[in-house]
Formats: sequence, C-alpha cells, structure tokens
Amino acid sequence: MTLSEDKLSEDKEVCSVVATCRDAPVTPGVTIEDACRLIPHGQSKKYKAKGNPAGGAYNWTATGGISIVGAANTKVVEVKGDTISGAVDDAELKVEYTHSGKKDSDSVKLTVYAITDIKAKIKSTPGAFPISGSRIGLWDQ
Repeated sequence: MTLSEDKLSEDKEVCSVVATCRDAPVTPGVTIEDACRLIPHGQSKKYKAKGNPAGGAYNWTATGGISIVGAANTKVVEVKGDTISGAVDDAELKVEYTHSGKKDSDSVKLTVYAITDIKAKIKSTPGAFPISGSRIGLWDQ
C-alpha cells in the first residue's frame, strides 16, 4: 500500500504486517491410562494408552513375568501374567508413541500374583446362635 505525503501528515497510523505461517513443532506425549498394577497369574488384562496429538503410532513392550497377547502396535494391548513375581513391581509394560518422527514413552511397573492359600478364622462359641432365631454359626459338638 502506498500513501502520499499529505495522507501521512493527517496523524494516521499506518501499519504493515507480514506473517509467515509454519507448522508448530510437534511434541508428542503418551500416558498409560488407569493402569492396574496387579495381574493374576495365568490371566490377562487390557491396558490403554492415550497419545497426543492423535494420529501417531504405538509400540508396546513387556519385560519380566508378563507378555503381550496379540498385536503390540495398537492403542489397547492385552497383557498376560506368565510367571509369578518374585518381588513387587518386577515386571514392566512400556509404550512408545511416535508422531511426526518424534517419540515419547510411558511405562508402568506390574506384579504378577497368585493366591495359593486361603485361611478363614471364625470366632464363635460352639452351639451359639449369633443371630437371634437363626441357625448360622451352629457347630457340631
């Protein structure tokens, strides 16, 4: 835009803005959502990751007494407890998220457990009725 000198002398402000748009650098982020840290031995659980911005690629890995069942390159992964843990948090599930050539990762420590013994203790007097009129708690003498 060109203004003559008489236009400029009218105390008007003239601005010129030149802008170049570029894509902002993408910094991806990923989190494993609502991760239960206990897996029953011989059973499996599903874990879900949320990558940001959307549209990236997932890659899951498992170490310790756990394994990935099925595909390891999806948003949701199924993890099986293969070996009972020798210590708390001795297995690890990790997801790597790649977007626009950049990466981020998240991991969670897991424990594979097994219930091997159940002991029940009942405190009652043999032959006593703990609830009036019921036979709950009746013991053979």
